Amino acid sequence: MVCTLNIARSKAFDKRLPQFVLVLFTLICVSLTTPTLVPSPAYAGPAKSFEQRLDQVRLYLRNKMYKAALTELNQLSQTRAGQQDVRVFTALAQVNYRLYEITAALGHLRTARRLSTIPEEQAKLTALYEQWLSTYGLVRFEAASEVSSGKIQLLRKRKLINQERQAALTHVIKQLEAGVTLPLSLYLPYGSYEANQTSFKISRDQATPVVEVLLQSIQKPKVKSESSIPWLYVGIGSASLIAAGVGGYFLF
Repeated sequence: MVCTLNIARSKAFDKRLPQFVLVLFTLICVSLTTPTLVPSPAYAGPAKSFEQRLDQVRLYLRNKMYKAALTELNQLSQTRAGQQDVRVFTALAQVNYRLYEITAALGHLRTARRLSTIPEEQAKLTALYEQWLSTYGLVRFEAASEVSSGKIQLLRKRKLINQERQAALTHVIKQLEAGVTLPLSLYLPYGSYEANQTSFKISRDQATPVVEVLLQSIQKPKVKSESSIPWLYVGIGSASLIAAGVGGYFLF
């Protein structure tokens, strides 16, 4: 009786076996033919045209991302088209001005004036240039010894009331204290100063003062062990506008 039952079960299994094999074979075929979903590499896309990159700069400026705009503009100014484009150097001038790089800003504005061929545009660039020069004057620092690299401690005898000019001056003071190489010419707000205890004055419509200074040595910072260096979380900030009148002359 047992043998008969086992034989009956075996025959039933044999009947179901081809169907089982068919289902298994189908599953294997489906798995082999179905494409595997693999993340494709990022598509870089076509290179941006010159005008598209200028549009990107405009977007940065609207969002007050001045450092990002400066990076893009510096790259554009190295291209053949950018070297002859007044818009690039006008934007460079105004972005540097907003970042308190007054000396660079005036240099780029002079280039923009030279490149401009439209009388109306030239007039606006000249007006902006004169506006900036009404606030800042040029000084030239030269080494009073054979040492031409070091620190300059710059002090202003009277504090500036205008906050934007004070911020621009503070920016220069930090650069000089970090270390410079002489000779060096830069623009400062008009007034009386001391550079490493050497007095000088910047006045409107006066010759550029040449200041000989004894540079202070730059001390190398002490190296801290990794365990003593704290983690810092730095937020992204934007430079504030230096002068309300600048926006009115924005030609870019």
